[in-house]
Amino acid sequence: MSKQLAKILAQIIDNPFDGRGLTAAETRASNLAAHGMTYQEIADELKITAQAVGNTLLKASKKIGVHPRQFPNLLIKQIQKQIKTYSH
Repeated sequence: MSKQLAKILAQIIDNPFDGRGLTAAETRASNLAAHGMTYQEIADELKITAQAVGNTLLKASKKIGVHPRQFPNLLIKQIQKQIKTYSH
C-alpha cells in the first residue's frame, strides 16, 4: 500500500463524515456512529444525553440521506472506493 493511500484511508477511518455539510456536532456523532458505537456510548463520549445523540444523528441522516444504522456501511464503502481507485 502506498503512503498516500494509507494517509487517505486513515483520514476516512478517523473522520468519515467530514466535508458532508454537517455541523460540527453532527460530524462528531456521525463519525462515532460509523465506528459502531451505541447512542449511549456516543453520549458518554460527547458528554450529552443519548436522546441528544439520537436527535443529532437524525438531523445528520436527513442531510446525507442515509439512516444512522447504515453509517458503518457508508464508512466501508468509502474505504472500498479509495482502495479500488488506487488499485487501477
